[in-house]
Amino acid sequence: MELTGEGTGGQATAPAGPRIFVLSRIADVVQEILSVLVGVGMLVLFGSVIVQVGGRYLFQYAPVWSEVLAGYLVVWVSFLGTAWLTRAGLHLTVSLVPDALGRRMQMVVELVGLGTFGAFAGAMLVAGMEQYELTIPMMSFGLDISASWLYLSVPVSAACILLFLLERLAIAAMHLAQEVRR
Repeated sequence: MELTGEGTGGQATAPAGPRIFVLSRIADVVQEILSVLVGVGMLVLFGSVIVQVGGRYLFQYAPVWSEVLAGYLVVWVSFLGTAWLTRAGLHLTVSLVPDALGRRMQMVVELVGLGTFGAFAGAMLVAGMEQYELTIPMMSFGLDISASWLYLSVPVSAACILLFLLERLAIAAMHLAQEVRR
């Protein structure tokens, strides 16, 4: 079962309920911010790799910061991109079993799947914050910043995923309630 509308680019459509509409507007803004951050991150990552490779092969000197920055950016772009893909509905799904079920059962499977995904994102949030706090005193080699900046990508991504899942869960629950009333 798909909880998206035509022409929304995979995004969940906001039903008439005012609370869900506000949640969808917040999710829209967060997704736009993620789009910009991932795009800028990819550009800076590309530039950092060019500096690293160009320095190594053209000047026989590669600045240490470019390799470390590239590593940090790969992690940040990956985690933020995962959150963006979750909102866009482009994450990996298995639809063989739900497609064989009736409409109501598909909705129940969707709710269970969203709940499971949410539990995983919640665990990511908790574990990511713990790791972030553990690494605050550690300094990154080459960038001279706290290594915690690398690990902060996990809880930030998890918080975005939880927001997007909450929106989808609210929409799915509303659709199920409407279906039950029929």
